Amino acid sequence: MTSLSLQTQNSTPFNTAIITANTVPTMTSLEIVEFINNHRQANGNNTVLAHSDFMRKVPEVLGEEGSRNFSDTYTHPQNKQTYPCYVFQKREACLMAMSYSYDLQAEIYDRMTAMEQMVLQPKLPSNFKEALQFLIEAEEQKEQLALQVVQQQQVIEVIQPKADVYDIIANRDNTYTIRDTAKLLKMRPKDLTDWLLANGWIYGKTSATYKPFAAHDRNHLKLVASNYGTQVRVTGKGLVWLARKLKVELESSDFE
Repeated sequence: MTSLSLQTQNSTPFNTAIITANTVPTMTSLEIVEFINNHRQANGNNTVLAHSDFMRKVPEVLGEEGSRNFSDTYTHPQNKQTYPCYVFQKREACLMAMSYSYDLQAEIYDRMTAMEQMVLQPKLPSNFKEALQFLIEAEEQKEQLALQVVQQQQVIEVIQPKADVYDIIANRDNTYTIRDTAKLLKMRPKDLTDWLLANGWIYGKTSATYKPFAAHDRNHLKLVASNYGTQVRVTGKGLVWLARKLKVELESSDFE
């Protein structure tokens, strides 16, 4: 079992399979979660899948014994602690994706099939000239694979801190006023309020009369009592969803 060491705190989207040292295409549980969330967002799905929830589902889909064959660990770049993850080959990655939707399963199947085509064995040489060319191409392929391994490791390194922060926020019981939410999203409270009204999150004429629409009630928004009547507050999951929708990076320092 290998350990994926994460060392940076930058953030960039990813959904690319890893080619391991033995040239078998794989995808980590971290990658699949990001893949699923990107797929949901592209299709207008408001829910955010946390890596911790995905981890709990793996034994349900693959079985306790089967899931252990793909267990792995990674080292968090900030606290240097080791956490569990999974590294799946094509069959298991497709099974996990299919447990969420057939569309996801098809996309991951196509991606990993394309990766397999990159590592097909070339035909054996039949003469000295072909053998020499074979050695040259094999060395070039080896260098390309080594570069891909480094690049994919960097992809994991830059996305994991973001995934961890978003997991923490989404799973907290904290709620945020529209003003505080706007500050975290680096926008004016009025602009956020206008967006929530225009996009069917809330309705009403004043802050004291705003109420969440049913589609976002409880999951993304909560209506609580206040000194002026009632107040709409944004949940952790709602904050994460808004950050993804508005393409805003949430800063981990704001939640320490």
